Amino acid sequence: MGDVPFFWNMVSTLEKYLEEYGKIIVFDCISLQDQMFVRFFDFVGKQALQEKILIMVNGYEGGSLEGTGNADVVFLQGQEYDSFLRLYTMYEFSDQIILVSDNASYPGLFHYLRTGLMEEREIFEAILK
Repeated sequence: MGDVPFFWNMVSTLEKYLEEYGKIIVFDCISLQDQMFVRFFDFVGKQALQEKILIMVNGYEGGSLEGTGNADVVFLQGQEYDSFLRLYTMYEFSDQIILVSDNASYPGLFHYLRTGLMEEREIFEAILK
């Protein structure tokens, strides 16, 4: 019951983000087990995007990163990420939000990366579309 305020805080925060950003990309760095998020962030910084994006990151311990001209970064920890994940799995109400994880509960593009059917750059491009 103690996490209820975090959940409702995340609801209002997410509503604000959905108004401000054309796309929200959430990286679960704990499940990715490497620094793919950093490589994606570098990739985004070199793109001419039509809309501003927000990159939300869980479990990243590599230091701070500043936003680029077309992307901002928010770091989530603990209850914040858990609240976001509950919202995402309960509603999946928007194609503006993309969860990037290698968690078996959310299969996706990383199966293609592991099997060699796609390269990392192709996955990055697919995430941004």
